[in-house]
Amino acid sequence: VGKAMHFWHLNNLMKKTFIPKREYNAELLLYPRGYVEICSEDAEKLEVRDGWNVNVVSPSGSVEVKARISRDVRPGTAYMPYFVKEMITQFLLQHRESLELGENASIPVRIEAVR
Repeated sequence: VGKAMHFWHLNNLMKKTFIPKREYNAELLLYPRGYVEICSEDAEKLEVRDGWNVNVVSPSGSVEVKARISRDVRPGTAYMPYFVKEMITQFLLQHRESLELGENASIPVRIEAVR
């Protein structure tokens, strides 16, 4: 888990310039409930495409978000930025002990395609 690109420096970037705010609003249109980034190999195994709904399941809970195919994520791993308030309260707060590690936070999850 980690910060989304729109939340650098305590939102100072987004508060003071138009372009990041426009990009954030566009991202909310595409991913209103958040997303999880996975690599194309994992997407093939799950039989999902970019923008399709998936369940991210952990021992402490689950959340339904859209899959976002990315070359920045290694096979067998996933990245979930926290930029949607509901995603934080519904899923991430259930993993407080992991999130206390900050940038090194990781949560073991299983990703399932929503059919």
